[in-house]
Formats: sequence, C-alpha cells, structure tokens
Amino acid sequence: GGACRGLSTTDRGESLSKHDTYVSEYKARDTYLLVSADLKHIPFTVRQHPIDGTPCMFYDKARVEEVATRKHGSLPQAARLQLDTEAEEAKAAEAEAAEAREAVEAGRKHSNLFMAPPLQWWRRLTNRRKQRREQLLRDAHDQRASKWRGSSKAVYFAIVSNASVTVAKFGASAITGSGTMMAEGVHSLADTCNQCLLAYGINQSVKAPDKEHPYGYGPERYVWALISGVGIFFIGSGVSIYHGVMGLLHPPVIQSIPIALGVLGCAFLLEGATFLYALREVRASASRSGMSTMDYVRYGSDPMGVAVLMEDGVAVLGVGIGAACLGLASLTGNPVFDSVGSIVVGTLLGGVAAFLVQKNRDALLGRSIRPEQLSTIMNILLSEPIISSVHDVKATTLGADSIRFKAEIQFNGKVVAERYLLQKKESEEELFWQLKHRVFTPRDMHEVLTMNGAELIDFLGEEVDRVELNIQAALPGIRTHVDLEIV
Repeated sequence: GGACRGLSTTDRGESLSKHDTYVSEYKARDTYLLVSADLKHIPFTVRQHPIDGTPCMFYDKARVEEVATRKHGSLPQAARLQLDTEAEEAKAAEAEAAEAREAVEAGRKHSNLFMAPPLQWWRRLTNRRKQRREQLLRDAHDQRASKWRGSSKAVYFAIVSNASVTVAKFGASAITGSGTMMAEGVHSLADTCNQCLLAYGINQSVKAPDKEHPYGYGPERYVWALISGVGIFFIGSGVSIYHGVMGLLHPPVIQSIPIALGVLGCAFLLEGATFLYALREVRASASRSGMSTMDYVRYGSDPMGVAVLMEDGVAVLGVGIGAACLGLASLTGNPVFDSVGSIVVGTLLGGVAAFLVQKNRDALLGRSIRPEQLSTIMNILLSEPIISSVHDVKATTLGADSIRFKAEIQFNGKVVAERYLLQKKESEEELFWQLKHRVFTPRDMHEVLTMNGAELIDFLGEEVDRVELNIQAALPGIRTHVDLEIV
C-alpha cells in the first residue's frame, strides 16, 4: 500500500479500481480514519499500481463503510474528524515551515531547500569576482609589458638615433651653408620631437582603466600620433619647403661639401638602422595580426611603429636626395640643385604627414575590427547551443592591442533550462522531495520560486561570462572588451 500514498485525492481509491466496490488502503486510513486493527478483518484484493506497477491493497468498500460507521458513529462524523485531522496537520506544517524560515534568517547552516541556494550564489559570486580580478591583473601586466616591446622599442631607438643625427646635420649646415643640409636638420629635429610625442602617447596609453575612462587609455596612441603627423606637416614639411623656396630666390654659397657628405653618410647609417629596426617590428606585428606588411601599414591598429617606419623611410630617402643634390651643386656650381633638394624633401614629408593624419583620424573615429577577427567572434557565438541568434553587432578598435565587441544575444530558453538543472547539485528526485516535504504554504512556494528565479538569472550571468572568456581566449594578445546584452 506504500506506493499508493503519493497519489492525489482523485487517484486514491476508486480510480485505481475497475469498479466502485473497492477502497485503497490509503483512502481507508485517510478518509475513513481506520487503522490496521480495523482493516485486518476486512476482505481485500491486491492490484498493481497503474503508474509504477507496485502492488496496492484494496478493501471491500461496503465493509470499510460499515466498520467506519461502527467506529465513528456515522460517515458524516468520520468526515468531520477527517477535516479536524487535516486542520491539525496543516497547523503543524505551518509551524514547521515557520521554524525553517527562522532557521534561515538566523543563519544556521541547515541542509535544506532555503539555505542551499544562497550558499551556492555566494560561492559563484566569489569565483566570478576572483576571475575578474585575475583578468584585470593580466591586462595590467600586458599593458605595462607593451610599453617596452614591439613598436614601442622602435620609438625609443628612433629618438636616440634622430637626436644624434639632428645635431650633426645642423652642425654641417652651419659650416657649409647648404639649404639641403638645413632642410635635413629641420627634418631630423621634427622627427625627434614627433617621436618624443609618440613616446608620451605610449606612456599614456598603458594607464589602467579608471572611472572616467572605463575602457582604458588605448586611443591616446592615436591622439599623439595624430599630433605628430600635424607636427611633421607644419615643422618638417613647411620649414623645408620654405627654406628651399628662399634658396631659389636668394641662392646661398655652398662650402665644405665633403663635410656635408660625410655627415649625410653617418645619418644614412643611423637612420637606416632605425628604419630596418622599425621595419622588423612592423613585420612582426603584421605577422601576429595575420596581415601583410603593406596592409598593416595601411590598416594596422598600432600607429607608433608605422609612424617611425614612415618617418625614417623618408629620412633615408631624404639623405639620398640631399647627397645627390649636393653632388650636383658641387659639380655644376649651381646652388639651385640644393634648393630643389630641400623642396623635394619637404614634399615627401608632407605626403607622409597627410597619410599619418588620415590613418589616425580614422582610428579615432572608431574603425571596425578586421573581418577575420569579427568572423572568429561570430563563429564562437553562433556555435554556442544556448544562443539562438545574435543581433545589433558593433565591433571597433580601441587601441593598438584592444578592441570592443558589443552585441545583443537571444538565448535558447530550453537549452538554458536544461543546463541550469544539470549544474544544480540536487538531483531532480531530491528537489522533488524537498518541494514535497518543505513547501507547505503559498509563502513557502513564493520563497522557492523567488530563490530559483534569482539563481537562474545568476546562472545566465555565468553563461555570459563564460562566452566572453571564450571570445577573449580566441584572440590572444588582444584585450577584448565584450559587451553581450540579453534580448
């Protein structure tokens, strides 16, 4: 008869009997308020439970009513006794539920339905905070390390090299009176100043995020690279062209050409070394990004190495132009060649400056990430069983090694519910037992639903965090800020 005890009121008795002539043992006890001693002399039959096939005892209904009438006086009296019994049981259940709630509020660690979820929430929240702290520490370490690697080292190397060349060129210009040497000196001075601006931008860009700049200071590189490009245009290009035009109007007397050529030779070696170093770093960055060198120069996210490469490339070319113009002026005795060389160098600087200004302007406006990066992220999202669709995708570059990805995602409710149940420590049978034996009032049910609802929302947060970490792991070497919104 034990298997029949879990049935609802409509299932206890007649619904298990093919005829209305038998009463289940549970109903005989629950409805007619009989005990084992009352039932032992009543004829019975054994039938299989219709759900799980377990045997149940069924008693003759007429005899059960006869025994109940003799014991309680009448069937209505038995019904009233049953109501009184149910009221006492409900009262006892309410008292037990109140004790359980008081135990939870007092913080006693009972292993019950009301206490387990908060403990699990706290553990998950602690783990999530720990993961976030570890991620922040890794990002901070990467930011500090990026200050001394890759294109950053090329910038510092170029500062030292160009500062030395600047002093030598101005000295040669003062000795020889060459306009081309003056233009080269101004060019090297502009390069040195601009690379100091780039170095300042690097220092600013690796600062940790704060309340005013939650995504960090990565765009500082573009700001100072843009200022550097403007400086090249006005100082390097403008002064060089101006000096060349003045040389055409008022030709200077060029002296000590061998000294000037010797200085240009030294400058070629130093600036050539800087150019090769910058080229090596740009190629390495392009390889890490999966791009060709030319594509990286045009569309790469790091402006510093490209700026050094372009400036020193023009510097090397300018040294060659300067040497050729000085040689022609010496052979022909015509200083016009020297002035023309100054104008040509200034024009080259203007072209480089315009390119750098446009490149950094696009970056500051928010250039989209590369198609292959976007494809990688979308493949991760669409391969997740819990995600049914992705909408309103926006992905932009924040810095040399930082991007932001924002999208709205729609969850597959059935898959989310299945994963939520799988991750719960309680089995379905245990959860059913807790619901059956610990939920006695509507208030208890309200608490259970509230806690499970809150736990489900917390689980969704964990799933979003997991997907974001998968995206970040798929793009190594890039700080990826992922914002996923649930629709």
